[in-house]
Amino acid sequence: MVIIGNIYQLLGDYPQALDYQEQSLVLIRELGDRAIEAKILNNIGFLYERQEDDRAIASYQEAVSIYEEIRKSNQSLDPALQASYTAEIESTYRRLSALLRESGRTTEAEAVLDLLK
Repeated sequence: MVIIGNIYQLLGDYPQALDYQEQSLVLIRELGDRAIEAKILNNIGFLYERQEDDRAIASYQEAVSIYEEIRKSNQSLDPALQASYTAEIESTYRRLSALLRESGRTTEAEAVLDLLK
């Protein structure tokens, strides 16, 4: 369903894409795959953002929270692998920070970027 949602997203049909992403989120939560859950939440945040929906911030926040859990569990890995993972997820942190700034929540926006350090 994630792929179908991505196809609708590419077609610009954001409401339909959102529906498929949300269905995927329910299923992946049942499976317990936190990494994919975070990616789906990022996709949902993107779709809400394109629809100028305030729920984009909440979706991105959930994704960042999960990414932080994963990063903490990855602390025993080689630093290069940790850096590679951080680079992969960095855009979610930056989008969240930008939306928080746009909402006048500067302190929160800076705190999100501080997590990347």
